[in-house]
Amino acid sequence: MGDGQRPVGPRVRVISDTAQEFDGVVYYLCGRYFADSSSEGERRLHRAVWLAYHKHIPDGFHVHHIDEDRSNNQIENLLCLPGSDHIREHNLERREEFAEIGRKYQPRTKAWHSSEAGREWHRQHYQSTAEKLHARHEAICSCCGKPFLASESVKNSSVRYCSKPCKAHARRQSGADDVDRVCGKCGVGFRANKYSSRKSCEQCFPARRTKRLLPDGP
Repeated sequence: MGDGQRPVGPRVRVISDTAQEFDGVVYYLCGRYFADSSSEGERRLHRAVWLAYHKHIPDGFHVHHIDEDRSNNQIENLLCLPGSDHIREHNLERREEFAEIGRKYQPRTKAWHSSEAGREWHRQHYQSTAEKLHARHEAICSCCGKPFLASESVKNSSVRYCSKPCKAHARRQSGADDVDRVCGKCGVGFRANKYSSRKSCEQCFPARRTKRLLPDGP
């Protein structure tokens, strides 16, 4: 098929803003998509169109509207994508949409929260949640093993460390932030925390070298 040629096959016929017909079946707008609840085949119109032309939708794949217009269900406007890519694309779209809504209404919400009605709402909200907000339970630090009081408002599974130093130490020990580096003295590769200034391997690291040179005994 050359460039600009229309794909050969059945076409979607637009009946109204809420109804479209394809291959003898009428699909009605249901939520954000056109669908047919009485069909024994594919319920959503855009998927039915794709299957009519390509016969198959691989597991884990989604049919995407190229121009983002869900009322445009012609085959040339459809693309089969891995589900993760499709969801990521729509999440970015919704994030931008919600950000725009936030920018539009932010001045109004700021004014309301500063009003007497807004302040009263915050007072009542705090009073209704204060007991749970300040409740504590005893937990054991996963790093130092000492008991500490953890907030009840945080899920128990996420309360693992008694302090920021313990949390930072555990992360360093896990190697989550380690990166590959090349020793500036001997050229041997080694791994180090990406936030550290260390430039030497174990054999050339000054602190370790000094420790090895110390005489045994008192």
